[in-house]
Amino acid sequence: MAGLVYGARAPAGPAATRLPVLLALLAAALALPALAATTGSAALLAPAVLCAGMATAPVMITAMTLVQHRTPPARLNEGLTLAVTAILTGIALGSALAGQAADRLTPGTGYTVALAAACAAIALATRLRTPALSGVRG
Repeated sequence: MAGLVYGARAPAGPAATRLPVLLALLAAALALPALAATTGSAALLAPAVLCAGMATAPVMITAMTLVQHRTPPARLNEGLTLAVTAILTGIALGSALAGQAADRLTPGTGYTVALAAACAAIALATRLRTPALSGVRG
């Protein structure tokens, strides 16, 4: 639902500028399950996970927009395939790390893996933003 709502509205500014902001919002949303897990309440954890999940759609849409705009048209299929492969690899590695954290530490610690990944993504997106690429709209 979040992807449909985000995709239906006109983008506000260049995608390269939006991505770090959206990643920061994602990190904030991913902090919610980590905090809710410390309470031991499923009633708090469920909406926190829902919010975190909804925050992923705008990030994915914006990231794919950047891939689309930065990839030569003749290689777009390859560019999008590599991006999806990277996403799925990150999901697999994150799941493995979160599972290990939950098994070896407290169960709620697994939620911090996604939060750490989002923080790393903010740093990476900020470093990759250049004036030439900031003008890319979409």
